[in-house]
Amino acid sequence: MTVVSDEADVNRAVAVARQLLDDLGLAGPSTAVAMGIVHQGHVIATECRGAADLETACPADADTLFRIGSITKLFTAIAVMQLVDAGQVELDAPAEDYLTSFVLRRRRGSRAATVRELLLHVGGYGEWRSPRDVFARRIPFAVPEKDPVPSMAAFYRRGLRPDRAAGVQYVYSNHAYAALGQLVADVSGTSYATFIHERILEPLGMHSSSVLRTEDVRRRLATGYVIDDDTAHPVPYEHILIAPAGALHCSLNDMLRFAAWLTSDDDIVLPARTRRDMMSRHWQLDPRLPGAGLAFGVDVRRGRQLAGHGGGWPGFITELQLVPDSSFAVVVLTNKFDLTARYVLDSTMDAYLGRADQEGDGVDTASPGVRPDPSRVVGVYAPGPDLGARVRWWNEHGGHIRIERGNDHLRLVAPRGPYADGVKLQPTTDADLWTGTSIRKGQPVALRVRFDGHSDGRSSGLLGALPSLVAMRRRPAATTWPGTIVRSVIRQVRRLR
Repeated sequence: MTVVSDEADVNRAVAVARQLLDDLGLAGPSTAVAMGIVHQGHVIATECRGAADLETACPADADTLFRIGSITKLFTAIAVMQLVDAGQVELDAPAEDYLTSFVLRRRRGSRAATVRELLLHVGGYGEWRSPRDVFARRIPFAVPEKDPVPSMAAFYRRGLRPDRAAGVQYVYSNHAYAALGQLVADVSGTSYATFIHERILEPLGMHSSSVLRTEDVRRRLATGYVIDDDTAHPVPYEHILIAPAGALHCSLNDMLRFAAWLTSDDDIVLPARTRRDMMSRHWQLDPRLPGAGLAFGVDVRRGRQLAGHGGGWPGFITELQLVPDSSFAVVVLTNKFDLTARYVLDSTMDAYLGRADQEGDGVDTASPGVRPDPSRVVGVYAPGPDLGARVRWWNEHGGHIRIERGNDHLRLVAPRGPYADGVKLQPTTDADLWTGTSIRKGQPVALRVRFDGHSDGRSSGLLGALPSLVAMRRRPAATTWPGTIVRSVIRQVRRLR
């Protein structure tokens, strides 16, 4: 179904985005924000503010290069789907049938992960190449600029170990996409960087983009920054060894070409029907929560289907989101490691989708007179004991959350991080679904939580977008942090033997 957008919707989104960028230029270090909007295959807004490099005061423009981080995964997935469409790879065949450069290990007694499962982040591979990575003092796949970059075959010479059985649970995995990129190289007989350049970037006219840090990329690349006490500190360049998971350098102009193609009916590079399938739900915790397409994150907001991906690397945060049924897309690139990009994206999308307010989005808050009994869900919840699969949650939030009771609401509290002071959760028209808004890195972030039922009426678990997808089970308080992490480390060490 194609939805024809009212011109007022588009104009409102453009106006809000421009105002946001003007306001951001008045607060804090003036690092770069580059934003563009595509509609019906045409670029209708391109806005750039701030400096690509604060030391030289060089202003950012639409040709400035940014590190787009995990948005690279979309390009990796497109490369895989090109091989699928050509009959060289089968989506539901074991990935190990095509990957020859290193070994994908299995959990004892479990089957091999399929290509589709790796694309969906349900292949069972977590945050670590192996349990030894728990002792790393830096990002294990980051290589200092002047150091040699080993091949992925060398990096995974002991194989890639899973944290979960294949097909069981969503675990966001950079390593799964490293494997997919190497699969592309092994099947095609060319390097990953060459394949992406010749089969995707050049045909789409993305001539300034590159997986590799060439001399031209070095000259045009924005400097990345982290902000500490309102002071911007430059981040030294590091190579991303597992390039298929996040190594692309792109400009706003190139990303807008990419977004326009994604929302078009043009069959160049990859047929439109295949792209639409990639942007549909292939896996979900619950239809009211975000789900997973083939590389794309998918969701419903105000009754409209959304698809997209974000990217992050120290010094850079980037966002791409599409409304496929109306060929509308927003791209935001920043050289500051905070949630500015997400804030601009969400605000612009909310402005565009504002006309759909009356249609509902399936998570409407309950009326003031409705007071669902929260007592059945109060308690402590924790993710599974496999630390490698949940390391981001442990690092940022402290291993578990508590659900506390309010008068007509719940409070979600974590030991540390953005939820440490508590987040108010409001009931919705669905008794099992609650929503709230947290502040992360100075920007509002929406939360959605669904509680699993139990035969005695009490909640047995929690599914949520917090903001990443997590599945937790109700635990006695004494078995959460730090007990679970101790058991997890013991389990990981045993697997080393």
